[in-house]
Amino acid sequence: MPIIVGVAIVIAMLLVLWVSPKPQPPLSPPRRLANGTIISGQPLKGNGRLTIDNGTPRDAIIKIVDSQTGHALEAFYIQGRNQVSIGQIPDGEIMIYFASGIDFDRTHGGFTCEKAFSRFVDTLPFTTSLTKTEAGTQMESTTFTITLHPVVNGTAKTNSVDQVEFDRL
Repeated sequence: MPIIVGVAIVIAMLLVLWVSPKPQPPLSPPRRLANGTIISGQPLKGNGRLTIDNGTPRDAIIKIVDSQTGHALEAFYIQGRNQVSIGQIPDGEIMIYFASGIDFDRTHGGFTCEKAFSRFVDTLPFTTSLTKTEAGTQMESTTFTITLHPVVNGTAKTNSVDQVEFDRL
């Protein structure tokens, strides 16, 4: 009888070990691009400046879109908890679209996890003006700073867009 009990205990221990969850290997770090990497677009030719502050933990792709043509002028990558400043924004009304997520897949040009797509409701009017002064001609250009995270007393509103709309830009 003691042998049967001993064998039963060994079998029970083996069953417990066999059905117990195995430790999983750690997930590899998510893939990402360097902060400020230009993803697409032609060199911009203007005088405006746009600074984007991404205070969220997720990385983002920003698309600067000409509101008249609906075409993206430039798309760039901004890591979570980072900031990017883009110069040479041309005069005109600009729309800002953005995708956020984790794990950027270069092959497909997008995020693989926790994807979200949005656009700012209001356009940004960029202008350049020249003013004559006693010292000569002074140029003034529009600069904007926007955040991808909510801020106290912030006025910018965003709308969700679907991935198809984001990708077609």
